[in-house]
Formats: sequence, structure tokens, C-alpha cells
Amino acid sequence: MSVSPKLSTFKGVFTPTIVTILGVIMYLRQGWLVGQGGLLGAWLILAICLGITATTALSLSSIATNVRIHAGGAYAIVMRSLGKEAGGVVGFMLYLAQSLAITMYIFGFREGWLGVFPTHDPLLIDLCAFIGMVVIVRFFTDLAFQLQYLIFAITILSVVSVSWKPFDTRWTEINWVGNFGQSYENFWTVLAVYFPAVTGILAGASLSGDLEDPRDSIPKGTLSAVMVAGLVYAWLSVVYAGVPQSDLLTNYTIMQDISLVPPLISVAVIGATFCAGLATFVAAPKLMQALSHDNLLPKSTYLTKENNTLWATSLLVLAAILLRDLNSIAPVITICFLTTYGTINLIVLIEQRLGLLSFRPILQIPLWIPSVGAIGCVLIALVVNPSISILVLCTLTLGYLRLSKQPLLSTEDIEREDVRTNLFFSLARWAAQKSVQNRVVEGKAWMPHPVIPIFEEHITDTPPTIVQLATDITLPKGSIRLLHLHNQTCPWTLRSSLFVQESFLSCDAPDLALVTALESLHGTFLQPNILLLENTHRKHINDIHRLWQQCISMELGIIHQVNIPPTIDPTDMIDVWIRPQGPDWDINLAQKAGNLDLTLLLAIQLSKERNIPIRLVTTLEDPKEHIAAENYLNGIMELGRLPMTTSALSFVGDIWHGLAQRPPTTVQIFGLPLSYESPNRALAFIDKVSERTTGLCLFVRASGQENLLA
Repeated sequence: MSVSPKLSTFKGVFTPTIVTILGVIMYLRQGWLVGQGGLLGAWLILAICLGITATTALSLSSIATNVRIHAGGAYAIVMRSLGKEAGGVVGFMLYLAQSLAITMYIFGFREGWLGVFPTHDPLLIDLCAFIGMVVIVRFFTDLAFQLQYLIFAITILSVVSVSWKPFDTRWTEINWVGNFGQSYENFWTVLAVYFPAVTGILAGASLSGDLEDPRDSIPKGTLSAVMVAGLVYAWLSVVYAGVPQSDLLTNYTIMQDISLVPPLISVAVIGATFCAGLATFVAAPKLMQALSHDNLLPKSTYLTKENNTLWATSLLVLAAILLRDLNSIAPVITICFLTTYGTINLIVLIEQRLGLLSFRPILQIPLWIPSVGAIGCVLIALVVNPSISILVLCTLTLGYLRLSKQPLLSTEDIEREDVRTNLFFSLARWAAQKSVQNRVVEGKAWMPHPVIPIFEEHITDTPPTIVQLATDITLPKGSIRLLHLHNQTCPWTLRSSLFVQESFLSCDAPDLALVTALESLHGTFLQPNILLLENTHRKHINDIHRLWQQCISMELGIIHQVNIPPTIDPTDMIDVWIRPQGPDWDINLAQKAGNLDLTLLLAIQLSKERNIPIRLVTTLEDPKEHIAAENYLNGIMELGRLPMTTSALSFVGDIWHGLAQRPPTTVQIFGLPLSYESPNRALAFIDKVSERTTGLCLFVRASGQENLLA
């Protein structure tokens, strides 16, 4: 059942998504919709339905450009953001919706088949369609994707075949405003019936594990599919607006009656429903396999095998077929999809509101988009069926409670990070600001919270450069701890949005006081995670190398600042010096380079606050390494989601040749080479760089808690 090699945007996302959206509802209910509401009413309902799916598609695309999505699609997104428990219950709801949707497509296939062969047995048609799908998915998976192209072409031709209607001289006067009360249906009932027409936006995302580049393919494929589908539905509403209202209300096959090629519509209905069922039959077992891989389903060990998930899904679909009642499962399908859509919007809403440094999606969307999507999903679920909505909510709650009691079984589970950590810490921060406390979080929710020792007793009215640096790297919602090694209170007024705390430790041995303070803060609630030092502090510290080593043992990052006034105006640029990786320049090693995490996160924050572009700089031993080095630096930019203005520069020779050739820049960031074997190496490196360059130089050592790829 495995999909052959990796799928492109068109094959893996756009085509399955558009084919799933433009399905049986378009053929059998679009005209009925116009008959109920007229052209304006149809457009209103279409706008509401598409508004919810479009906002969800934008939220999905934003997340896809921020994280590396693996197998599981929407489930992987939810689990990565809200944790295993929420991911498990939402993933199961999505799996249930996809499995039952296969049944709906089979029933739609039967209706289309009976339109051509009315004497055939309905149950036999359903079973033949079901067996055909299982055989294709099991043995000819790639054929399912090839059929999508054919069905997509037939779908477009079927739309074209009825597009002549507005230009027909016999076209009646346009029915602008319908009467939702003309039959038993009212506005909300019509909306509930029609909403499944715009579901299916997760069809491509569900194949995330088989895509060449999920981060690029999911946004492009999903958004373009939603846009094309919206245009098709809006145009068909215009086509039907000139058809007599009585025909639209009573004749569900009106599209075939007004088509230039009536048999084409029958073929399209049969093909579209069968192909949509195939696309969903490919995605649902893969989702089940992802859930089983994370031990979130009973018999997970058995279900991790790909073919076993296909057989389990087939049994569920077969049971739903034998129920013979589409009306009983259709609301469940819609509400389960809405649950997933609402959760995706909620994730983006939460991460945007928290202002996490790790939330740096390439596709930025306004806050109102996920807000509208989340609220809309709740409202539509209540409109479709309040009873089933409450039942689904109770099921989600029970499932969450069950999974929350499940023990962590592996190191991978323990190390898995999610945004829930920062939810709790955000509440703690609010309470902490009221009770004069500080905060710190790690991993995905890591934010810089530096501690700055103040050795000087005579403080000017202007904050020193090191405090200005701390302000820039902690904005907008971080905290700063000022550690005064004297009794003088600082007169500065820092940004009101920052949470600034001051501590006083006056003694005759300031370096001993500093170490004591750091050890006291280590392990406390919301401890600092970076020590900021200025080069002039060296005269107050007897053994700065030992201090650095103590910081490493306490998992405290280090930023050592040297400020050398330039003799000429420097270029507004942040140069990040990257250690050469020749001759192989393996990008995989970049993810293991410890100092890169803090170094690049620091550059990103400074670039954002000072509005200065970043430039990655490295050196080459051989000019032939230029292309490999360029690819390596570009890979770092992509993996780290660095700003679009980031550039790269390389010099032949060592770092000293590079410093001599490079024009003066505003900020330079270097790694701090620390080792127990060569205690003076770092100081010698700082001094040598200081002699050969100007501007603000930052020497950085990561703590290991930062994560650039989070």
C-alpha cells in the first residue's frame, strides 16, 4: 500500500484535495442550494462554509511552514503542539471521520451508478465499489493517484458542459433571493446539509509522510485547491440561478439535465465519488498507523504494520456500509471534521497569543483568521447536530483523560515537547508578575531570560551596552535579572513590557558573590538561562574560565560581549560566524552543532528588534568548496527559518583572513570555544578577535536547552 517515491505538490496535495472537495455534493446538491436561497443566498452559505475551511487551510498552512510535519498530517500537528493526549483524541476523531467519509463516497457512487443502470442492486453496487477500492489501495496504490488526474479532468469538463447555461437565450430571469422557508428546510438546515461540500482540505496534508517537501507542498496545494473549489462553486451558483426554482428544489440530477453532454455528468459523479473514496482510503490507514506508532490505540503493536491498518479500516467501512443509512453517519462525519478544523485554528491562535520565539512560520496570518475559524467550527457543529456535538465533546474528554493516564514508554515520549508547557508558564508569568517572580521555559517554548552582573558602583543615567543588548534579545515578553554586586540602585527605566528584577549582593569578593548567586538561582522556579558578561568584567573575576565552566554545568548559556568603537561607519549587518565544515559540509551536522542554536536564535532576535539583516559567514580551505559551503549555509537558513533577508558569505582561508577582508559591521557573533584541556584558549580567541575587528562582538556558548529547529 506504500506510495511510490515522494509526492509532489500537485500529485500529493492539490489533486487529492480538489477531487475530494468537488465531489458528490457539487453534483447532487449545488442546484438544490440555489433553489433554496437564490443566487445571493447560495453565495452567503458558500461564503460561510468556505470561510471556515479557508481560515482552517490558512492556519494549517501557517503551521506547516513553521514545523517539520511527519506522518499523520493534522494529527501530527495537534500532537506536536498540544501533546500526545489531545493529538490522540483529535487524531482518532479525524480517522473516524475519514473512514465514515469513505462510506459516504461509496453511497454517492451508488447513486451515480443507479442513474445509469437503475435496475442494479444497490447493496451489490456498494460492495463492488468497496472491494474495488480495497484492491486498488492494497495492490495498485499509485493507480489511485493516476486516476485522480483523469477524474479531475472529467470534473472540469462537467463544469464546462453546464457553463453554457447563462448564455442561453432561454435562460429565465435570475433568482437573486430565494425563500428558505418554502419547504421544510430553513437557512441553518440548508447550511448543515451543504457544509460537507467544502470539507476535504486535509486530504493532501494527511499524506504528509509521503510528500517531498511538506512545508512547501501543504500550503501551496491546500490553498490553491480551496481557491479553485470556491471559484467553481460560485460559478455553478450563477449557472443554476437562471434555472426555474421548482426544478432545482425537486430534481437532484438537474446538472445532468442542463449539461451539453448528459452522460458526462453520470461518469463524473461515478468517477468523482470513487476517486474521493480512494484518496480517503489511502489517507485513513496511514493516520491509523501514525496513531498506533505512538501507542495511542488498542493493539497498537499489531496496527503499526501498514497492511493491518488497511484491513482494520476496511472492516469499519464495511460495517458502516451495512448500516444502509447515510443520514445517521453524515452528521458524525461533519462534526468530527469540524473538531479537527477547530483544533488546528486553536493551535495557531494559542501560539500567536503566547508570542513564542519558536513560532516563526514563513506564512504569517493575522490573529483574526484562526479566531474566526475556531469560533465558526464550534457554531457550525452546534447547527449541524447539537446532540452529536455534545456526544463528540464527551468522547474527546474521556479519551483525553484515558491517554493522560497512559505512562510515557520511551525516551522519545519524554523528550517530545509541546506548547502546553508554555500555556502553564504563561499563566505562571501572569501570577509571577503580580508576586514579583520570574519565568523560564525550555525547548520549543524557550525564550531568553538573561542575568547581568553589575560590578560598577557608579552607574550613569544611560543603561550600558550590555543592558541594551539584554533588552533587545528579551523583547517583547521576556524577563531580565540585574545582579548588583554593590548597594547602588540603577536609575534606568527599561521597557515596561519587560519583567525586570534586581538583586543586591555586596561583598569584597564580587566574583565569589556572582558564583554564589548563580548557584542559588539554579534550580529555582523560572530560573535565568543566559549569563551576560562584558569584557571589562574580567578585571573583577579572578578565574573567568572557571566561571564559564560552572555556567555550563548549570545549563546556563553564555554571552560574552566586547564593544570596540568603529573608526568608520559600519554596515548595518549582523554577521554570524559559522565554523567551517569542509570538505563534506554535511547539513545534518549543523543540527548537532551545539552553539548554533543559541547563536542563531540570538541573531534572529537582534535582527527583529534592531531591524538589521543577518549574514552567515564562514571560511573555506579550498575554493572548490564554495558550492558545498553555500548549500550548507542555505540549508541552515531553511532549517532555522531565518528571515528572508538573510544572506551568506564565505572567504578562502582561516577566520583571521576573513576578518581582515570583511567590511566593518554593526554586530558580529562568534562561538565561544571552551574546553577543560585548554583553559586559556577562549580568552586568547576573544583577545585576538578584539585586536582584528571593531563593533559589537558577541562570543556565545549554548546551554543545550535551546532548540533552533523547534
